[in-house]
Amino acid sequence: MSAKAEDYLKNKKWVERINGMFVLMDKNKNGFLSEEDWFVTADKLAKTVPDRPEELARVNKVKLEFFAALGVKNGQQVSKDQFVEVIAAFVANQMEARSQGKETLIEKYDNAVFDLVDCNHDGTLSWEEYKAVMVAGGFVTEESARSGFETLDKNKNGKIERKEYIEADVKFWCNLEDSADGLFGAEL
Repeated sequence: MSAKAEDYLKNKKWVERINGMFVLMDKNKNGFLSEEDWFVTADKLAKTVPDRPEELARVNKVKLEFFAALGVKNGQQVSKDQFVEVIAAFVANQMEARSQGKETLIEKYDNAVFDLVDCNHDGTLSWEEYKAVMVAGGFVTEESARSGFETLDKNKNGKIERKEYIEADVKFWCNLEDSADGLFGAEL
């Protein structure tokens, strides 16, 4: 049985991770997220891999689906507490769908981001590709990104495979255990 929204809300570590994402996404640091703030990740990605318009358009399309699935209305601003609550409900719903073998929006988004970042189209993320997104995108320091890269590279082949990346992101958003901490570096 999948966890319920209240299970996520009761988990201090999970709430801390999601609060950290809120702070990262709050572009103008006003304590609220608007639709514009939801695209901060895509904006940062566009700057690190500028010659990928089709892939970026796909990331933005899935971001809109993600935004709609959260139940946040166009033009609505969301506080940190509201963000945690809507993410908890969303994640519980996504994990229920995943338990039934359905692709989640988290996985759909991760696939789109992976395709955008995999600049050489080899089906993996090299350290340079990963670093370009995580460090140049302003998400974490290079040291933290290196730690995250090594953690994500489960088979220790020096590259992050699509499955490794997606499973780590699902774990980051959806895992109630401490083992999800630091998957993308110490800051996240």
